Amino acid sequence: MTMAEWACRSLMGLGQTWHIEDKWPLGITDPAQNVKTVKGQKNPRPDLWGRHDGEDRHWLIEAKGGDIRPDRLDRGWEQLKGGCTVVHPHGLDHRLVLCGTGLLRHATPKNDLFVTIRHEHHLGKPTGQSSSPAGDSPGPPTPLSAKESLDEDESGAHLLDVARSQMLLFQSLRAVEIAGFSQLRLVPVAHNRAERRRTSGLLTLMEDDEATRQGRDALRERPGEPSDEQAREVGLEGFLTARIPGTEVTLGMSQRLYAACESLYWADRDIAAHTPGLRAEDLGVADLREGEIDRRVTAARREYRERQEDARPRLQRQVRDAFTEADDQPWSSRMGANPAFELSPGTLESTTPETYLAIDPTEIIHRQR
Repeated sequence: MTMAEWACRSLMGLGQTWHIEDKWPLGITDPAQNVKTVKGQKNPRPDLWGRHDGEDRHWLIEAKGGDIRPDRLDRGWEQLKGGCTVVHPHGLDHRLVLCGTGLLRHATPKNDLFVTIRHEHHLGKPTGQSSSPAGDSPGPPTPLSAKESLDEDESGAHLLDVARSQMLLFQSLRAVEIAGFSQLRLVPVAHNRAERRRTSGLLTLMEDDEATRQGRDALRERPGEPSDEQAREVGLEGFLTARIPGTEVTLGMSQRLYAACESLYWADRDIAAHTPGLRAEDLGVADLREGEIDRRVTAARREYRERQEDARPRLQRQVRDAFTEADDQPWSSRMGANPAFELSPGTLESTTPETYLAIDPTEIIHRQR
């Protein structure tokens, strides 16, 4: 499921995902919910759903891992079709996405991890109505940045969703911090990012970010090594970044988004610790059948999601406060020391208001030779 999340969100631009067992899109009720399954009768369902703003439609996602022979992938497609039976009566335009992840052992000196993806688009057709032809529907809404989401709703409800959608990036940076603090870098980005020319949704290519380029030029002219204080004096702030091991990609985020994600991370950890049976080692599965294990895992995960929802008002306040209070703090107040500054870790750079992406094309060329 982790690889399905990575493929759908990082590679294909899907937004936040939810477990089907917790809730369906648009509050749709599964007719099989709370209905005891008749022996021999199955109600197959996919794992996840999310909304793709670029496509302006919902995605139903099934993840298969390990043994991904054709029959197992066929069962995954049946689960997606089962999801169709739930959303079709409501006229929901959606895409089915099947992600199969496997590990090819001993084929090369290194074991190769691979992901297969099958997808299919289903038009929403409410009873008695036909689907609108392509181009007649309004365009997708422009996604909100973390700051814009807080400006729109001061309660922090939208900001909480933004922080949760960025947890994979936060976890990546935190893992690098734990493994080797010296591998982290601060990359200066303009503090005022509201007026930048967006080239693709929230994304701005560095060649279109005049404020950042001017600030970096001013920072280069300062004597000595660049510092957090010097960066702020010329209208910049440091985004925490790290090169993803084994790739040519550098990812990063602003301190206020990092602080929001960090607050949410510890809150979720606390909820998980108080949810019996959520951790595999607490299940006591030695003498249980596979069906009973699945039932207990599903029940524990549902309880965990319910506890998260119950705690949502508190989590909104915590995430909102962490986001706003971190705006003018140095990174040393969070990590004990400031990572080294690097003015440009990649030839190709881009940012959203709170995240960073850089690619070194020389590495790509080198790998292809």
